[in-house]
Amino acid sequence: MKQIIFFSFIFLLLCSCNKEIEYQHEDSVKARTTNPLNYFGDSHNSRMDYIQNMSGFDTASVHTIFTYSTNYSDTYFNSYTGDWMKHIETIDICTDIANNTIDPSDALLKDSIITLSMKKYVKKIDSLFDNSINFSSQTIKTSSQFTNEIESIEALIMNEYPCTISANGVGDEGAFLLGACAIAKKSFDYWAQVTSDSTDSWNIKLNSITSLPTDLQQNQIEVRDVPKWLKKAWRGVKVAAVDVWGFMTAKGCAWDDANGHHYDLFCAWDYAGEKSSSIP
Repeated sequence: MKQIIFFSFIFLLLCSCNKEIEYQHEDSVKARTTNPLNYFGDSHNSRMDYIQNMSGFDTASVHTIFTYSTNYSDTYFNSYTGDWMKHIETIDICTDIANNTIDPSDALLKDSIITLSMKKYVKKIDSLFDNSINFSSQTIKTSSQFTNEIESIEALIMNEYPCTISANGVGDEGAFLLGACAIAKKSFDYWAQVTSDSTDSWNIKLNSITSLPTDLQQNQIEVRDVPKWLKKAWRGVKVAAVDVWGFMTAKGCAWDDANGHHYDLFCAWDYAGEKSSSIP
């Protein structure tokens, strides 16, 4: 479906295998190693900038934007064919997760995309998005705060899994989780900047998204009663979440055999970009 040109190297993280690490011990392991897949998030954001600079972006349809996004390339990622019908078939699960109508850890486990040991990390990522805004105090986490929390999760992952990715983008369970984390922190920052700038063309585009409503309840607080800027920030958070769930639910990018679970991480990265730029 996609041919991807990747900077030729294979890396192997030598992560100590300690499956007894608990979430409350994150501070002791945080930032022990830098996520080697951070470039997944950087390239994801660069793709959003590329799309934003297309001619006629302000009035372009979702389908037109989707098609244009397949022309993006950088040092790591290149050449996509795109499948609009598959996008339409799979975007709903991403928006449903962002809207909290589906538990991503249960859905991914049911579809055999993740293993039981990976489920706790999916739950942690999901929880960070859900709790990034406090509607009672009308506050939102800064990008630095969100990044620090994601990096705590990354450290736990790198302490539990021997994270590997080959030159053609096939990775193991740890690499799959780290790719999701990289996109999560970079995308959260991207959309936080977008929603804080009313002149940003992506900010204006957010107004036309109907699949991510902002009039929902959180902790008995009516979101429709909060300021407009906070609603916009909440929609930005949801778009960032869709980016991550687009990566993790990518159709046809995961499989398992006698040697365990495997992931085409370049394929999953492409899905994340398609989902982010083309939310109805």
